[in-house]
Amino acid sequence: MASAEDLTFESRFQNNAVFIIDALGDSDLQTARRLNDDLSSLQLSDGSRYCHYVKVAALSEAEGVLQEILNSCQRGLKPVIHIEAHGSQVEGLQIADSQQFLSWEILAQWCLRINTITGNNLGVVLASCFGLYAITPITIHNPCPFYFLIGSNRTVSAGYIDDTMCRFYQRLFDERNLDEAMREVDEEFKQFQAEKFFCITFGKYMRRACMGKGANERVEKLISAALACGSPRTAENLKRLRASAKQFVRSLDRQRETYEKIGRFFLHGKLPIEFEEFARFVRR
Repeated sequence: MASAEDLTFESRFQNNAVFIIDALGDSDLQTARRLNDDLSSLQLSDGSRYCHYVKVAALSEAEGVLQEILNSCQRGLKPVIHIEAHGSQVEGLQIADSQQFLSWEILAQWCLRINTITGNNLGVVLASCFGLYAITPITIHNPCPFYFLIGSNRTVSAGYIDDTMCRFYQRLFDERNLDEAMREVDEEFKQFQAEKFFCITFGKYMRRACMGKGANERVEKLISAALACGSPRTAENLKRLRASAKQFVRSLDRQRETYEKIGRFFLHGKLPIEFEEFARFVRR
């Protein structure tokens, strides 16, 4: 279950593989290789390996791996993509010693393609400094590039990554519960979850634009716009305009239509909860 305050909804994420992309330099602590060694014994019910590892030394190689993952998703793969690299708030993920960067924007584009094919079932773990900056391009007016992303909003030591990531994946594999697995890393890492992000963002919009002072301000703006377009400034017409504007701004049917339209677009067709339950939460 995922939760935003006291709003709860069923989390429908499922994964059947972890792909470790090792973009570290030769002189770095080899945390990605060690993670792969520690998880090599994990197997799915059909006997196939849960964890896969690949080393990349250039941007073209990293994008080639992402293309291979994309191709596999067309055959039913629902992966967690785990990337170990140095990170920059501005430039993105550094690929080994090549001084090339996989920018946050390009990473989001690759993830979006993969997430679309998987039906919003892509998980991303960025074991790097500033990995949480990968969510910077996200807006609910565009489809989400991943179901969840785990990253840090600051520098994080290789030792911490080495100490905690194996426990994170072991718990995720055993319990199939992302929130429980996060307990292993939440000292340094934060979680972005698409359904929570949508509910919080759309809830803020409703409170700001459809309720209270914000709604009243929108009503007045709509009246002013109608008058500017030549609508008569008579008492009777102003009364009619105000009633019509209030109905437009406060209409639950219109809010439901917007919630469902934007929610299905952002979440690739899946809404977290019905609008009525969501609206009750927002009003509280």
